[in-house]
Amino acid sequence: MRRTTSITKTLICLGLALPLMAMAKGPDREREKSGHDRPPAMLAVEQFQRAVRRLDLSDEQKLAIKGEFSGMRKDAKTLLEDMRVGRDALHDLISAEEYNPDAVSEVADRQGALTADLIRMSAASVHAAMGHLTEAQLARLDELREERSRHLHRELEKLQKKIERLEASS
Repeated sequence: MRRTTSITKTLICLGLALPLMAMAKGPDREREKSGHDRPPAMLAVEQFQRAVRRLDLSDEQKLAIKGEFSGMRKDAKTLLEDMRVGRDALHDLISAEEYNPDAVSEVADRQGALTADLIRMSAASVHAAMGHLTEAQLARLDELREERSRHLHRELEKLQKKIERLEASS
């Protein structure tokens, strides 16, 4: 139960973080260069990996966790490429002279299925990696997540205040 709660907390934190990152990065070209256009499931994995680096892991734990993610990354690479092709197709459909709702729906359904596959794959890898952590390390991981959540909440409040000031001045 504790591990499921941790995964849920990660996904909630990610839900708060994505709008902030999207608002903070500016033009799409900059987002692409910085890598912030990755799907949320991949961002969640990267956030988990950054947090795990802050734990005192044994060499065996490091190797085991690395192994859990190396297999996932190979499989995810194919999914991510399929998702990119879908985004391009969707862009083409939206930009076409005549709008084709059936074709858009087809591409959207495919993108949704790919996203679901990526989420399942990422969640399974994070869960497996967490299986290599001690109870003390899991507790520290929860602390790190809480710190991150508080930080994101403060950043969101700052952005909301900026928006309110801009709206009040216009």
